[in-house]
Amino acid sequence: MAATTEQTQHQSAVTTLMLRNLPRMLHQQQLLDELNRSGFAGCYDFCYMPCDFEAQENQGIAFVNFTSSFRAAELRRAWHRIRRFGADTTAISVVPAAVQGLEANWRTFGARLRRGGGT
Repeated sequence: MAATTEQTQHQSAVTTLMLRNLPRMLHQQQLLDELNRSGFAGCYDFCYMPCDFEAQENQGIAFVNFTSSFRAAELRRAWHRIRRFGADTTAISVVPAAVQGLEANWRTFGARLRRGGGT
């Protein structure tokens, strides 16, 4: 089934991805290191990984904004439904985030980042 023009336009506008099913003990720097090792160094300009400070673990999700929709699509193809960060982990789900773009992400998550809301 061919994608409609509207679907194609929406997909081409996607720069921010939500990564789900991340290991709870993963730190944001470990995620960034893996992105860089996977060939995406310099291709993203924002990463937010919400955490639960009481449990001292992340919430299993992260939001990454890429500098181009092409690079975002490449990460989705490379990581979606793939097991990373250890063989016993659940496959990662990579989907377009509800909030798109660097400025929109800063408006949405910036206050949390400034007060230490990510890992």
